[in-house]
Amino acid sequence: MNQELIKAILEKHGIEFTENLSNAIDEIVQYQVKQESNKLANKQRREDRLSGKL
Repeated sequence: MNQELIKAILEKHGIEFTENLSNAIDEIVQYQVKQESNKLANKQRREDRLSGKL
């Protein structure tokens, strides 16, 4: 989700989009991306094990 969309949604709900809030959102997004990457890597390792590649 891009920052402009996040800003618009927050403002719609009366929440001011500050630098601190922006930094917090960036950190949350980075964490989510890392978690998804880990899930995909774990899934691939599992598939490799099951197929005999490892």
